[in-house]
Order: sequence, then structure tokens, then C-alpha cells
Amino acid sequence: MITHPAPAHPKNLFKARLGKEQQIGFFATLGSPGLTEMLAACGFDWVLIDTEHSPIEVPDIIEQMRAINTPGVSALVRPAWNDMVTIKRILDQGAQTLLIPYVENVEEARAAVSYTRFPPHGVRGVSGASRAANYGLTPGYFAAAEAELCVIVQIESAGALSRIEEIAAVEGVDAVFIGPSDLAASMGHIGNPQHPDVQAAIDDGFRRLKAMGKPAGYLSGNEEEFKRRLTDGLDFISFATDAVFIRNAAKSLVQRLKGGIAMGEDIRKDGILRPRATYAGQLEAFIPSPCPQNHAANLMALGDGALGCVWFGGTQEGMADISVHFSHLEPGATAWSETIKLVDDPARSEQNPILFPVPGGPLWLVYTSQKSGNQDTAIVRRRISHDHGKTWGAPETMIGDAGTFVRQPIQVLSNGDWLLGTFLCRTYPGVKWVGDEDISVVRLSSDQGRTWRSIEVPGSLGSVHMNIVEAGKGELLALFRSRWADFVHESRSPDGGLTWSEPKPTELPNNNSSIQCTRLTDGRLALVYNHSSAENAAERRLSLYDEIEDEEGTAQPSAAALPRARTAFWGAPRAPLLLALSSDGGRTWPDRIEIETGDGYCMTNNSTDRKNRELSYPSVHQLAGGSLDIAFTYHRQAIKHVRLTRLP
Repeated sequence: MITHPAPAHPKNLFKARLGKEQQIGFFATLGSPGLTEMLAACGFDWVLIDTEHSPIEVPDIIEQMRAINTPGVSALVRPAWNDMVTIKRILDQGAQTLLIPYVENVEEARAAVSYTRFPPHGVRGVSGASRAANYGLTPGYFAAAEAELCVIVQIESAGALSRIEEIAAVEGVDAVFIGPSDLAASMGHIGNPQHPDVQAAIDDGFRRLKAMGKPAGYLSGNEEEFKRRLTDGLDFISFATDAVFIRNAAKSLVQRLKGGIAMGEDIRKDGILRPRATYAGQLEAFIPSPCPQNHAANLMALGDGALGCVWFGGTQEGMADISVHFSHLEPGATAWSETIKLVDDPARSEQNPILFPVPGGPLWLVYTSQKSGNQDTAIVRRRISHDHGKTWGAPETMIGDAGTFVRQPIQVLSNGDWLLGTFLCRTYPGVKWVGDEDISVVRLSSDQGRTWRSIEVPGSLGSVHMNIVEAGKGELLALFRSRWADFVHESRSPDGGLTWSEPKPTELPNNNSSIQCTRLTDGRLALVYNHSSAENAAERRLSLYDEIEDEEGTAQPSAAALPRARTAFWGAPRAPLLLALSSDGGRTWPDRIEIETGDGYCMTNNSTDRKNRELSYPSVHQLAGGSLDIAFTYHRQAIKHVRLTRLP
């Protein structure tokens, strides 16, 4: 007769690897064993079955653990709470590694450990026929169980973080996991775990754990942060959840399918305003242009009542044929005028044009001029028109400091001062510009642009495209694009632009692409932006100009050779495009309206072959009649104009 050996108590692979190998996993929250089984086989080292923030109940855990059957993949479980009965039931089902949520102090950590130990070392109830004991078939289970248990306590508040060494030192605590979302909420930054204060606190917590040799874990849905935490040496880390995987994949697919329809169509760049098919109360037009690439539009009401639009066009951004173009829409007209080229320096790429009607004076065209894709060579030039853009004077240098870039309109204050938000594109000698070292500088003129004073915005590294608007009650608000592709940032000035607060994140995401805000006649602020960030990115580009040859001969940067704390993130989707409204000076943005949607693919700037699908670089302007006009880059093939005839 064949005899079979008694089943041995299983070893805890996750615990055996802890502190020796980095382990990558995800949180299973949807409760589907099939989905968990599939994802577990994709190369992850561990899967956490989450019963705290999911519909998964204790009886469902067995099927989830059975689904995690790929060799080398460990099953972890998070109880809904640090509760003796709940933990006992989960352990009886065979779980060996538990993530105990919201442990606030030493006492709660000790309690958590005691719930996992049989007497006399703890208070776990004894069952000799549980699944954990192979239904009573494993000899010596009670003696062997404790050695294979792994207790991880989760730190989720500022108070617990201040006591992290004491909690981590509790006997039986094998590792510490910092939960960013609840920690952010406890610090007053709910929904914003990427806030610098939160990130600094997390960094400090991990530093303290490392100093005492305690393994540490984390969850991040931000790919840049995820990679940084791995580089920092975290022992185990989760990249988001199964729900996030499915949501992002489905959303990306739908947007690609919808974008594919638009990508294959011939854009009618005839300038004719037509009703929008799916957006009631809106009109749209594609502004005429002969160029295969059109980008970075700016709108402005002209002195004769027309609406003017300037942008840059040519073969591809950074190339020498990129020049500034101009069209206008007369009052009451239903079509934009034919386009004229305003500047064309054959040796330089001319970008980011701005129209500025001097109060009671001429019309200025302000734009940047750079060599190839090297924004650190840019200077600011100007042309002046005395007949509302029909004829123009010769180009002249307005700001000759190399690396100076503009994007947003000049703001005229009630005291007559002019404010121009600029940013300085900086890099290291011999290294190609990629945006890692950019800062913002306000240019202030009290003599109608004859001279300009420079005011550096403190702590503005990575905050660019400074957009200055009046926030009300004598306060100025500046909104920024973020090179880190995390959030739109804000800074405020109480003294007419002489001093500025350090930029800080707002509630709105940013994808390292331009935004624009204007003050409406009713006092509200209207901001147009891409509701996207690095968290939505599936890929990442090296730089904005990684497809064109460098005429200056500078080298692409070596990340290991440069003393950077952060690097600019390129490639986050530039879509969807939304209009956000604020009634409290830009402190909150509760009302949001979709302007255009698509997948926003921008891993290439190639519009000639219709590879780019971004909806980006918006400009927003309200005319005297009350309509709100928005112009933006449409797949880099055209400038699209949308008119909202009414606002909510």
C-alpha cells in the first residue's frame, strides 16, 4: 500500500526574503480570484489581499490565497482593523504575513503581535483543524507556526510617524509600512500624498527605519516616486492596486480608440466656426495654417475689437523653420483670417509667442528665440505694431539673458506696473538642456517696458510658465506648470509682485505641460489645463527634444553624473483638457468642464506622420461680450479654437 508523508508546515518566502531582496507587489482589492491569479502570474513578488478598503470579507480570503499559486509569489493579507478576532480568523485560513493597519503607538503594536501568537506568547485562539494547520494533518504545527509568521505594522498618521522607532522596536514586529494617503490626510493634505511636506515626512520616516535596520515598505501609484523609493533601498513596495491597473488600461484603450478616429481624419483648417456636435453651447474652428506642426497658441483681444491668435509653426519644435504665425477673428465674423508669418529667423527656432496690447498704445508681439532644441540659449524678442497687427516693426531683443523663456501674457496692475512671468532654462556646461534646473523669475517694469527689474521666485525649481492673475483683495496669484509632472503649483504676492511665496501644489494635477488662467468679469478665475500627471503615464521620454539633432553639439545628460534631486518628467499624457472655475481666488477649483478629450499621446512631437495626439498648451480669454474663447494645440497638427457662448 502506498503511504504519503504528512504535509509540512509551509515556509514564509516573503519573510525569508525580507531585508535581503527587494520585493515588488500590488494590492488585490476587487475580490476576483481569477483576476488575482492572472496578475500574480505577471512577475510580481507578492500580492496583498486587502480587506480594509475592499468588499473582500474574511471567508473570501481562502479563494484569493488559492489564486496566488504562481511559484515564488507570496500572499499577504491586510485585516480591516487591528482586531483580535479578525486576525485570528485570517491566520486560521493560512495567512502568514499580515499588514496591520493604523498602528498608532507601542501598545497597539504589542497588541497586534499578541493577536498572532499562541499562548503563552500571545492571545491567539487555538484551532487544531484549521486550514493553516492543514486541517490537523501537519504535525508540530503549533510549535512551527510562530517562526513563519510575519507582522508588518502600518504607520498612517503624523503622530505615529513621530513614534516610529518605538513602534518598530516592539518585539515581533518584522517590518514597518508607511501609508501615504492617510498620512497626508493627517497632515492637512488629504488627497495629495505628493505634497512636499508629506514626502519630506515619509523620507524622514524611512531614514529612521533604515538607521535602526528595520525593513520598510510602501505603496505608490506614482511611477517616478516608485522608482525613487526602490533606488532608496526600500525592502518591499506596491505599485497601486488591481483596480488602478484595470482602470488605467481600460481608460487608455478607450482613449486610444477614440483618438484613433480623430488621428485618421483630415483636419479642416479653414478657420470656420461651427457648432460642436457633442458640446452644447460651444463653437469650434481650426485656425488656418500651412504648417505640419502648430503649437503654443496665445489669444488676445486687439485694440480694434478683433480677437488675435499667435502660435509657432513649422516642421517640428526646436527646428530652425519654426516661426511665429498670426491670425485674427473680426467682431461678428464666422471665420478666422488667413495666417501670416510674423517672424522667421532661419538660424533659430522661434517659439511661445504672446500678444500684448499696450494700454493706450501699440500692439506688442513677444516671443522666444533659441538655437535648435536648446532652451538654455533662448532670448526674448519683440516686434511692435501700430495698426492692430496689420504691419510690424523690425524684430528687436527685449531680454537678452540667455535661457530666458516666456509663455504667459503680461499683466498690467492698477498702479501702472507691468509684470511678465518668465522662467530661466538652465543646465550644466556641455550638457543638453532637459528642464531639471529651471526656475521662475518675475520681470517688473514701472516705465512701460523700457526697463525691467528681475525678481526671483523663491523655491521655484521646477515651477515654470508663471501665469499671474489678480486674485482679489489686492492679492496676486501665480499658477505654474510643474517640471515634475505632479500638480499645478501656486504662489501669491501681497505687494504687487515685489515678493512671492514659495510655490506649493494645488489640488489640480499637472503633466509638465502648459496651463493658462484668466480673471472673468464676474470675479471668478478660469483655468484651462490637462487633468493628467505622471501617475497617468505608461511611458517616459528622455527630453522634449529627444527626436531632433542638436546643432550645438551638447550631450544628453547622464543621470549618474549630475547632482540632481529630481528630474523633469516628459511624456505624461496631454489630455483630457478641462476648464476649472474658482470663486475664492484660486484656493479651490470645484467646477470643471471638459473641453476636449483623447489619449493625449505625446511620446513623440511628430505631427507630420500624425503620431502625436496631445491636446495641450491652452490659452483662455474673455471678450467684452462675455463669451469665453479657448485655443489649444490639437495633435500638434493644428490650433483649435473653442468658444463657450455661456458659462455655468
